[in-house]
Amino acid sequence: MEIFLTVISGTLIFVIGQILLKFFIEPIYLRKLIVGEIADCLIFYGKFYCNDLKNDSPLDKNQRNDGSLKLKSLSTQLIAKTNAIPFCLELFDLSGTKDAARELIAISNRMLVSNDADIAHGVNLIKMNYEGADKIFNLLRIKFKPD
Repeated sequence: MEIFLTVISGTLIFVIGQILLKFFIEPIYLRKLIVGEIADCLIFYGKFYCNDLKNDSPLDKNQRNDGSLKLKSLSTQLIAKTNAIPFCLELFDLSGTKDAARELIAISNRMLVSNDADIAHGVNLIKMNYEGADKIFNLLRIKFKPD
Protein backbone atom coordinates (compact mmCIF):
# COMPACT_ATOMS: atom_id res chain seq x y z
CA MET A 1 0.00 0.00 0.00
CA GLU A 2 2.86 2.37 0.82
CA ILE A 3 4.44 1.83 -2.61
CA PHE A 4 1.09 2.53 -4.29
CA LEU A 5 0.72 5.88 -2.43
CA THR A 6 4.30 6.83 -3.33
CA VAL A 7 3.69 6.13 -7.02
CA ILE A 8 0.35 7.99 -7.02
CA SER A 9 1.76 11.03 -5.18
CA GLY A 10 4.82 11.13 -7.46
CA THR A 11 2.61 10.97 -10.54
CA LEU A 12 0.31 13.65 -9.15
CA ILE A 13 3.24 15.98 -8.42
CA PHE A 14 4.62 15.39 -11.93
CA VAL A 15 1.24 16.17 -13.55
CA ILE A 16 0.78 19.34 -11.50
CA GLY A 17 4.30 20.44 -12.39
CA GLN A 18 3.65 19.88 -16.10
CA ILE A 19 0.40 21.85 -15.91
CA LEU A 20 2.17 24.76 -14.24
CA LEU A 21 4.98 24.58 -16.78
CA LYS A 22 2.76 24.46 -19.88
CA PHE A 23 0.09 26.94 -18.82
CA PHE A 24 2.05 29.50 -16.80
CA ILE A 25 5.82 29.34 -17.05
CA GLU A 26 6.19 28.54 -20.76
CA PRO A 27 3.86 31.34 -22.01
CA ILE A 28 5.69 33.88 -19.85
CA TYR A 29 9.03 32.61 -21.16
CA LEU A 30 7.83 32.81 -24.78
CA ARG A 31 6.63 36.39 -24.23
CA LYS A 32 10.03 37.30 -22.82
CA LEU A 33 11.65 35.83 -25.94
CA ILE A 34 9.47 38.07 -28.12
CA VAL A 35 10.39 41.11 -26.03
CA GLY A 36 14.04 40.21 -26.57
CA GLU A 37 13.44 39.90 -30.32
CA ILE A 38 11.76 43.32 -30.29
CA ALA A 39 14.81 44.85 -28.61
CA ASP A 40 17.06 43.13 -31.15
CA CYS A 41 14.97 44.34 -34.08
CA LEU A 42 14.76 47.93 -32.82
CA ILE A 43 18.52 48.06 -32.36
CA PHE A 44 19.32 46.28 -35.65
CA TYR A 45 16.94 48.35 -37.81
CA GLY A 46 17.60 51.63 -35.96
CA LYS A 47 19.65 52.80 -38.92
CA PHE A 48 16.52 52.72 -41.05
CA TYR A 49 13.84 54.17 -38.80
CA CYS A 50 16.14 56.94 -37.54
CA ASN A 51 17.28 58.03 -41.03
CA ASP A 52 15.37 59.24 -44.05
CA LEU A 53 14.84 56.80 -46.88
CA LYS A 54 15.77 59.23 -49.67
CA ASN A 55 19.47 58.34 -49.32
CA ASP A 56 18.93 54.58 -49.30
CA SER A 57 20.64 52.30 -51.80
CA PRO A 58 18.54 49.51 -53.37
CA LEU A 59 19.92 47.08 -50.78
CA ASP A 60 18.97 49.49 -47.98
CA LYS A 61 15.44 49.75 -49.37
CA ASN A 62 15.08 45.96 -49.24
CA GLN A 63 16.38 45.90 -45.67
CA ARG A 64 14.04 48.76 -44.75
CA ASN A 65 11.08 46.77 -46.13
CA ASP A 66 12.25 43.66 -44.27
CA GLY A 67 12.55 45.67 -41.06
CA SER A 68 9.08 47.10 -41.48
CA LEU A 69 7.57 43.63 -41.95
CA LYS A 70 9.57 42.23 -39.02
CA LEU A 71 8.34 45.00 -36.68
CA LYS A 72 4.73 44.35 -37.71
CA SER A 73 5.20 40.62 -37.17
CA LEU A 74 6.72 41.16 -33.72
CA SER A 75 3.84 43.46 -32.80
CA THR A 76 1.29 40.75 -33.52
CA GLN A 77 3.41 38.08 -31.82
CA LEU A 78 3.68 40.25 -28.70
CA ILE A 79 -0.10 40.51 -28.45
CA ALA A 80 -0.54 36.79 -29.14
CA LYS A 81 2.06 35.68 -26.58
CA THR A 82 0.63 38.04 -23.96
CA ASN A 83 -2.89 36.73 -24.55
CA ALA A 84 -1.61 33.16 -24.16
CA ILE A 85 -0.69 33.81 -20.52
CA PRO A 86 -3.62 32.70 -18.31
CA PHE A 87 -4.85 35.44 -15.99
CA CYS A 88 -2.13 37.70 -17.43
CA LEU A 89 -3.95 40.94 -16.71
CA GLU A 90 -4.87 39.90 -13.20
CA LEU A 91 -1.44 38.58 -12.17
CA PHE A 92 0.96 40.84 -14.06
CA ASP A 93 1.16 44.48 -15.01
CA LEU A 94 1.20 44.11 -18.78
CA SER A 95 -0.68 47.32 -19.46
CA GLY A 96 2.07 48.62 -21.74
CA THR A 97 1.82 45.70 -24.13
CA LYS A 98 -0.97 47.18 -26.25
CA ASP A 99 0.74 50.58 -26.45
CA ALA A 100 4.07 48.95 -27.34
CA ALA A 101 2.38 46.94 -30.12
CA ARG A 102 0.81 50.15 -31.47
CA GLU A 103 4.18 51.91 -31.45
CA LEU A 104 5.81 48.99 -33.29
CA ILE A 105 3.17 49.22 -36.03
CA ALA A 106 3.54 52.99 -36.20
CA ILE A 107 7.33 52.79 -36.55
CA SER A 108 7.04 50.09 -39.19
CA ASN A 109 4.65 52.27 -41.20
CA ARG A 110 6.74 55.43 -40.82
CA MET A 111 9.89 53.57 -41.93
CA LEU A 112 8.53 53.46 -45.46
CA VAL A 113 7.63 57.16 -45.79
CA SER A 114 10.04 59.94 -46.73
CA ASN A 115 10.55 62.54 -44.05
CA ASP A 116 10.73 65.52 -46.46
CA ALA A 117 7.03 65.88 -47.20
CA ASP A 118 6.09 65.56 -43.56
CA ILE A 119 8.61 68.14 -42.33
CA ALA A 120 6.85 70.65 -44.59
CA HIS A 121 3.68 69.89 -42.61
CA GLY A 122 5.47 70.28 -39.27
CA VAL A 123 5.88 66.55 -38.57
CA ASN A 124 9.30 64.98 -38.11
CA LEU A 125 8.90 61.24 -38.67
CA ILE A 126 12.48 60.44 -37.68
CA LYS A 127 11.99 62.14 -34.32
CA MET A 128 8.67 60.35 -33.86
CA ASN A 129 10.32 57.00 -34.61
CA TYR A 130 13.14 57.65 -32.17
CA GLU A 131 10.70 58.66 -29.44
CA GLY A 132 8.48 55.68 -30.27
CA ALA A 133 11.39 53.25 -29.93
CA ASP A 134 12.30 54.81 -26.59
CA LYS A 135 8.68 54.46 -25.47
CA ILE A 136 8.68 50.77 -26.46
CA PHE A 137 11.84 50.15 -24.43
CA ASN A 138 10.15 51.77 -21.41
CA LEU A 139 6.76 50.05 -21.84
CA LEU A 140 8.28 46.59 -22.17
CA ARG A 141 10.81 47.28 -19.41
CA ILE A 142 13.78 46.50 -21.63
CA LYS A 143 16.77 47.37 -19.49
CA PHE A 144 19.34 47.98 -22.22
CA LYS A 145 18.59 51.06 -24.31
CA PRO A 146 20.87 52.12 -27.13
CA ASP A 147 22.05 55.73 -27.16
